[in-house]
Amino acid sequence: MDFVITAMQERHLDAVDEIEGSVFPDPWSKAMFSRDLEADHAMSFVALQNDFVIGYVNCWLAADECTINRIACCKKKQRHGIATQLLRHVLDLAAKEGAKSCFLDVRSGNAVAQEFYAKDGFLRSGLRKKYYSDTGEDAVCMSMVL
Repeated sequence: MDFVITAMQERHLDAVDEIEGSVFPDPWSKAMFSRDLEADHAMSFVALQNDFVIGYVNCWLAADECTINRIACCKKKQRHGIATQLLRHVLDLAAKEGAKSCFLDVRSGNAVAQEFYAKDGFLRSGLRKKYYSDTGEDAVCMSMVL
């Protein structure tokens, strides 16, 4: 592994914002990530390579549940195992914090993302009709027991 995973900090937000805007059609704002840095229920991490942000993950912990909100890598570093390591990192931490299950939503048309989560044990658990306001696309709900 030629990168390190560390807690997201304010100094990482410009790079996170750049990746977010290049990967998601409905990007979170820098302010949303910034608020989560201070929130007790949120965990945010970055993957750093030579001190450059190449990926990140954000999740929330509530009661005994973890919700994965965002996970992404810069386009040049996709399909190098970085997102997998970020995902496993937060799943391990969530379990240590007492989470018993993990949930996420993914666009119904994003088969690559669905396969990505399935390979780590997530199962399709529901469908949210017309969930995404930018396109009206459905969201596939996925979950796993930790």
